[in-house]
This record gives sequence, structure tokens and C-alpha cells, in this order.
Amino acid sequence: MKIIACIEDAGLSVSITAEKYNVSERAVYKIMKKWREQKEIKNLPGRGRKRKLSESQRRAVIKQGARDKDAPEITRAMNRKLEEPVSCRTIQRALSSSVLKYLVEEEETKLTESQKERRVKFASEANYDWNLILFSDEKTFELGGGKKKKRWMNPKKRVKRQVESHPKKVHVWGGIGAYFKTPLVSFTGNMNADRYLSFLKRHLPPKIIAPDCPKDKLDDWIFVQDNARWHKTKEVMDYLDQQAPMFIRNFPANSPDINIIEDIWSTMDRMVGKYNIKSVRSMKRHLRQAWKEITWETVRKSVNSLPKRCNLCVEKKGERFGY
Repeated sequence: MKIIACIEDAGLSVSITAEKYNVSERAVYKIMKKWREQKEIKNLPGRGRKRKLSESQRRAVIKQGARDKDAPEITRAMNRKLEEPVSCRTIQRALSSSVLKYLVEEEETKLTESQKERRVKFASEANYDWNLILFSDEKTFELGGGKKKKRWMNPKKRVKRQVESHPKKVHVWGGIGAYFKTPLVSFTGNMNADRYLSFLKRHLPPKIIAPDCPKDKLDDWIFVQDNARWHKTKEVMDYLDQQAPMFIRNFPANSPDINIIEDIWSTMDRMVGKYNIKSVRSMKRHLRQAWKEITWETVRKSVNSLPKRCNLCVEKKGERFGY
């Protein structure tokens, strides 16, 4: 509007106006032409490039995408119906404009009926102060081999990325909760009962305590582990009976969606994934640093979701849910 005022009200020339506002003379001419023709410098509705797909066609594309059809397949199906063919890129843009995202399929262990029943029983009866629970688990991080890059591509010309057939790995164990935390312990080779028991003896009770942990709760931590076979040996169970004041024995198998430490592993995976880590030693260092940088607030966001998770588990009759 200032450009229009300069020319029509102040009587300045196009060249002087262009120099005053540091734009080209051509831009000034275009603005003035638009103003004189329509008394508006914004584009009028319908003046842009015509869309290749109507709104109903876009919805049809999204519906096919939700049915596990890929972009090239949808393109071929749409072009059999359209008078003017569209490109695969047009279909991809339509898919991207919806809630659908181009993601790698996740894998999960199939639950048995017995496991579903135990999950429902645990979730329906759980009446814990979730802030007092120390969630523990082991995790394996791979150097490069575990990362999967997603991209749109032609299925007939798939882009391949070379990876090591047996990528180097770092195994870790740790325990974490809203008020309590252990150090992150790294180890090589397979986990077994003797090694696991040695970790428990060194790091229980947890020695890292949140500054705001109530003093009368310091000894009331509750230990949780999954049902790995080395967790259930007589020596391990006897030790936990002695050292863990409250030990949850009936935590259901195959239930990472109820164990909030899985959220922490995912966060750490993203944190170390920002670095080009090429050695096991470097990976261990970055993992320890990431573990230290996990804030109590981050952990508590997951802990606070546990009542909702238990309700979802019951509602879905033991099936897994979106956590």
C-alpha cells in the first residue's frame, strides 16, 4: 500500500518508488497493474494454478493410502479414472497433506491369550504410587546397522544403503523412575543370571535420588523388571526379596507399553543418533552422557501417563496400545 501511495498520492515515478523501497521496477509495475484492475493487491480466489485433484479425489487418495496402498499404486488406479493423468508426486503431496506419514513399519512380539489376560489383570489391579517405582531393563544399541532411512522412491529403482551384516553393538542396563535412578551400566556378551545379579548387588538400592523426593519416601522405592529368564532365577529372586522393599512380581510379560523405561530408550536413541558414532567406545560414552542428561521432568511425563496406559490396556482387553 505504501508503493501505491507513493505513485498515486505523492506522484512519484516508478523508478524513484522502486529505489525507495529497494524493489525492481517490474515489481512496482505489477503491483500498480493489480491495484488498478481490481483495487486489491492480494490474489483473488481462484486465480492460482488449478489443482490437479479435486477435494473428493484427494479424499479418495487418502482413503487408499490408509488401506496400505503405496503412491505408485494409487497413481495408476487414479489415472485409470481421470481424464488428465496426474504424476506420482501429486499423489504423494495429497497423502502428505493428511494425517498419514511415511514411516517404517514397527515390529512387535505377538501376544498370547494368556499374556493378554495377565496384562488385563495387572492393569486392572495396579494401585501403586507410580512415582516410587524404579523401572529396570536391558537395551541393545547398534552402531549404524539399526537405523532405517525412509524416503519416497520408485519401487522399481529402490535406493539401497550398504550396512554391515553384523553391526557392532553396545548392551546396557539401568533403572529409572520419577524419584530414583541407577547409573547406566554397559556390558559385552550376552546377559546371564550371574551378571545380572552382580548389577543388582552394585546398584540397589538406587543411589541417584531426585532433589524433590520426599524424605519419608527414600526407602519406599518399588522395583520392576520384565520376565527375562535371567531375572527369574532363584538367586536373583532371593536377593530381590531381601533388598527390594516392594518388588512387583506379577509384572506381565511382553509389556513394553507399560514399562516407561522404553520411552527413555527411545529418547536416548534419538539423542545418540545425532552423532556419527563409529566405535563402541564412543557409543558407550555418548550413551552414558545421554542417560545423565535425561531430566526428571522427562521421566515424569511418562510416569504420569501410566494410569491412562492401564485403562487402555483394560479397554483393549490386553491388546497393545499406542505407547
